Amino acid sequence: MLPIQITFFLIVGLAGIDIFVKNEKKMFFSVLGCGILAILVGLLRFLTEKPFPTAFFLLMNVAILGACFREVSEGIIQQKRMALLIGTFEITLIFAVALSYGDMFFHYIGAYNVGMLLVWAARKKQANCKIVKKFDTFGYVFFLGASIPYTFLGRFVDFNSTFALRIAGCIIEFILAVLFAGLVTRYIENPLQRRMKRIENNL
Repeated sequence: MLPIQITFFLIVGLAGIDIFVKNEKKMFFSVLGCGILAILVGLLRFLTEKPFPTAFFLLMNVAILGACFREVSEGIIQQKRMALLIGTFEITLIFAVALSYGDMFFHYIGAYNVGMLLVWAARKKQANCKIVKKFDTFGYVFFLGASIPYTFLGRFVDFNSTFALRIAGCIIEFILAVLFAGLVTRYIENPLQRRMKRIENNL
């Protein structure tokens, strides 16, 4: 999963996600295109039993939907159009996940939807929460390093042995990801950024 995440952030960072959402037509075909690619990769994964990167195209779709949601918030596109985009994503998500992660179908469907629901709820209620604002201070470590402490802990605890442990594992993984990202951001990333800024100012 880590190589997929790194590739995803490189593409988004270098190309910019806005190239997919320049107009409503491009938004729809971007979501549909990534969805179809996810299904095709999922089919390839199902037929060959090889770990082809279905998640990459699903992540791309989530990023595109996030950019589209911003356009809705700014009144650039209508909510009905956004509903069509989400519907397209959900249909392709179901097929892609069923082909790729059949034994963890509900786990993946939930993972890809809970985040969007939380963002929508926060915007709807105009949430002003210190904890949520704290997430904004985390760098890419929160995404790229989220699985590191959980993977280490998984050497001692089998979170896949029972359904209850799977649920507990999801909660624990999130908590560990937040703590790990906070520590790395505070004691490594921020000091490095300040040092690089001083070097840049001295040039």
